[in-house]
Amino acid sequence: MVKGLLEDLVDRGLDLKRRYLVVIDGSKTLRASVERVFGQQVEVQRCQIHKRRNGKEYLPENCQKDYDRRMRNPYAINNYVEAKESLQKISRQLERINPSAANMGRLLGEDGGPYSYYSCSNIDCR
Repeated sequence: MVKGLLEDLVDRGLDLKRRYLVVIDGSKTLRASVERVFGQQVEVQRCQIHKRRNGKEYLPENCQKDYDRRMRNPYAINNYVEAKESLQKISRQLERINPSAANMGRLLGEDGGPYSYYSCSNIDCR
């Protein structure tokens, strides 16, 4: 279904010669469809809100508000290295609470970083 929707966009004139940034939830099927249709012309980013929400589910209720606040902070950092270091620090802290939550924090830096992490010079960031 998603692949068909994306192919319809291409049929209606979406230029596959341009590079695009696509922000999606964690659906592997959705990501695969985007990559099949766009190929190398796409950067895929996981929605940070979905990532934070999913990671929060692994924590005790009394830790969730602090986690959400801490996970928002790296997105305000414009420097990739500093933002990634901030996320790694949070992951180490989460490791003591719940390793699954720490893994979510580590993953956040891999495909959920702010779009400014990517070189957007050739990507349509609208």
